[in-house]
Amino acid sequence: LIGKPVDPILISCDNKLRIEYSLSRGWNWVSVNINNTSSNSTQSYFHNVGSAGDEIKSQESVFDKYSNTAGWTGTLTASGGIKPEEMYKIKLSKAGIQILNGTPFDAQDNPVDIVAGWNWIGFIPQNTMTVNEALASYGPQNEDLIKSQKAFSMYYDRIGWVGSLNIMEPGKGYM
Repeated sequence: LIGKPVDPILISCDNKLRIEYSLSRGWNWVSVNINNTSSNSTQSYFHNVGSAGDEIKSQESVFDKYSNTAGWTGTLTASGGIKPEEMYKIKLSKAGIQILNGTPFDAQDNPVDIVAGWNWIGFIPQNTMTVNEALASYGPQNEDLIKSQKAFSMYYDRIGWVGSLNIMEPGKGYM
C-alpha cells in the first residue's frame, strides 16, 4: 500500500517496455517486437552493439555495416529499416546486449506473410509460445519446416510439429 486512504499516492503507468537480449559473438538470428518510435533504422534498434566491420542482413539482400565513425549504415536502413515481421542475421565481432525501448508491436497489425520457399520470420509476441501456439493460424502443409538458429521442427499431418524446436521466443528469428 502506498499512501493512505485519505491521502493516496497516484501511480500512472504507460505501455512502454525496456527489453534486453543477449547477442553472441558471431552470427545471431534476431527480430524486434518493440516499436522504437524514434526510427526504424538499424542504428536505433542496435545502438548498444556493434564494432567496426559488424553487419546485419535481411532476406531481401540489403544490409548495414557498422563503422566506428557512423555507426550502423547501409542499404537496410535506406530501404525502410527494421520491420517486426522479419528476421535479421547480425554478425558481431564481440558479444553484446541489445536494448529495446518502446511500445509492444501488435501482432494483429503486423501480419507475417509466408510464401513458398524460405521465409525469414520475426517473432512479434511478447511471450514465449510453443510452436503449435505460435503457428496455430498458419495452416501448415505436410513436411513444412521451421527452424531457429539451433533447432528445427517439421509438420506432419497426423501428429503436428515434431522436432527439437518446441518453443518460439521474443527477440529470436526463424526460417
